[in-house]
Amino acid sequence: MGSFCAPTVVRSGSLRRTAHRWVCGLFVLAAYACQSNTGYAQMGPPPSPPVIDNFSAASLGNYEWELEGVVGGSQVGNVSVFFWGAATGTAFTADDGSFSYTLSLNPMFTGGTVYAQATNAYGESSDVVEVYIFSS
Repeated sequence: MGSFCAPTVVRSGSLRRTAHRWVCGLFVLAAYACQSNTGYAQMGPPPSPPVIDNFSAASLGNYEWELEGVVGGSQVGNVSVFFWGAATGTAFTADDGSFSYTLSLNPMFTGGTVYAQATNAYGESSDVVEVYIFSS
């Protein structure tokens, strides 16, 4: 089955809209944009922002710590998780939303808070979570 794009101008009062229709197979997508020949449409419900669950830190000894947790939401794979505060870095989630990040502390470090925030491909960010780490 072929596809076509047929622009249609619709007037409503003083507002002018241009509508484009694309037919591909059995799916029809209509996008509208005011005063423009281009439009954007999203299929399905809007994505839900990421949520970091079970954020924790475990001492591995020799001044090393592992930060780990799970990201939930409508997109959980390949989500960026940023760390700052007592430690900085970035991790990416696995397909199931899990992430881990190993860090090495300076032996002079006595303790501090590490903050984490996840950001998905839509630019939506989670609430900030935190965990306290200390020299061990």
